[in-house]
Amino acid sequence: HPVGIVIHPGVRLGKNCQIFQNVTIGCDQKAPQNVPELGDRVIIYANSVIFGKIKIGNDVVIGAGSVVYKDIPDNAVVCGNPARIVRINNKELILLEIFLFYYLNYLMITKRKMLSVC
Repeated sequence: HPVGIVIHPGVRLGKNCQIFQNVTIGCDQKAPQNVPELGDRVIIYANSVIFGKIKIGNDVVIGAGSVVYKDIPDNAVVCGNPARIVRINNKELILLEIFLFYYLNYLMITKRKMLSVC
């Protein structure tokens, strides 16, 4: 989903992050060097904004339209403006959500390939 994604060049992304359309990951206006650091397996849904010198933990899900400017711990689901933690430390459920996300993407890609062959 590469449409409208803006990422500051100094941002540190972990492994296997998923970023949806119209997401902005940037610096604090007052200090351009203050950029976020994202952990592994972070999913950022559409229209979210992440800014400032913050750390986003591993296995985090950021809901659509969220504005994140504070640290988010590992294994958390956040949403809202400002972003609030709605679930934390339920790693099995979060990993299930991440698995389902990848599986559904796989199914969609497979279906597209099958349709293009016909």
